[in-house]
Amino acid sequence: MRRGKLGQTEMIGLAVIVILLMVGLIFIVRFVVMKQPTSIKQTFTQSNIASNFVNSMLKMSAEECTKNVDMSDLIANCAKPKGNPIRCTDLSSSCDFVNRTVKALLDNSIKRAEWGSRAYLLNMYVHDPNVPLHGIQHANKMHLCKERDSKIFPIPLNPGSVKVQLWICS
Repeated sequence: MRRGKLGQTEMIGLAVIVILLMVGLIFIVRFVVMKQPTSIKQTFTQSNIASNFVNSMLKMSAEECTKNVDMSDLIANCAKPKGNPIRCTDLSSSCDFVNRTVKALLDNSIKRAEWGSRAYLLNMYVHDPNVPLHGIQHANKMHLCKERDSKIFPIPLNPGSVKVQLWICS
């Protein structure tokens, strides 16, 4: 009989050890595996996403407009006050088409992002960043941004260039 009680005590001790190990694993998973990315990593990721988004957007073809043009051609055409305007199938100007397309791209990608970065500012300008090109500036929750970093994508004009920037932050 004494042997049976000793076995029960050992089983209870083993159960306590298993419970303590499970609690320890829960803390490890909670605080180590599921922690938020560090600030440097998060900033780098957001900057990288912004650069990739703008780069892809500028190379996107615009089939609704004159043949063999991409978004960078349309943005450059929008910046030229005189010259050969590019028209699209709905008879909109290159500026209107760029504005609509950029808004749709941002709304369907970055605004719906699952990684938590929903605040952004996309700006296109020629000389002064505070004066957007034909009002093409899209922002969402930028007042929440603590740090901003972006890369400038110049689109050559003759003379000068149009600069496109996208900031993303969470």
